[in-house]
Amino acid sequence: MKPGILLAIGGAVLVCAGFQAATKAKPLSFDLPRSDGKKMTSKEWGKGGQYILVMLGNDCPATKRAAKHYFTIMKAFPKARIVGMMDADQKRFNEWAKEFKPNFPFFLDKDMTTIKKTSSSSAPWAYLMNGDGTVAKEWPGFSAKQFQEIANSAAKLAKATPEDLEFAEAPQRQQYG
Repeated sequence: MKPGILLAIGGAVLVCAGFQAATKAKPLSFDLPRSDGKKMTSKEWGKGGQYILVMLGNDCPATKRAAKHYFTIMKAFPKARIVGMMDADQKRFNEWAKEFKPNFPFFLDKDMTTIKKTSSSSAPWAYLMNGDGTVAKEWPGFSAKQFQEIANSAAKLAKATPEDLEFAEAPQRQQYG
């Protein structure tokens, strides 16, 4: 996004733009608290092999529109390894979770130290991660097509048959926060 557009849209979008300091990363390594109270490193999480990492912004309007679609994917493929990462502390995450009712755990990166190590330039952003922390696939922004691609990856991770899921409320064209 161009700075002029951000200013024209307003302050809420500037929160989403906080992800813009990110750069293309080497293997992602982190040690963050999780939303379920457990602490786990990326190395421990990666021991299970590939997983989907979903980056969401706690005050981001685009995240608010996209979140339910990620949860639809997890509901369809509960054995898939999906984890979120959010720029929030436990209190802010809990407030967000009351409204959105996530069905997978989140790593909480309130100061965005880890988020800034990724290639994400806005929220939402998703990755298919290899167990060693390298990126196998990247889905910037969100769209109905991308959600279906993520669902197909989730089906593969869950060793399930891919199925077409309903993403009617998702935009047809790729959007970002």
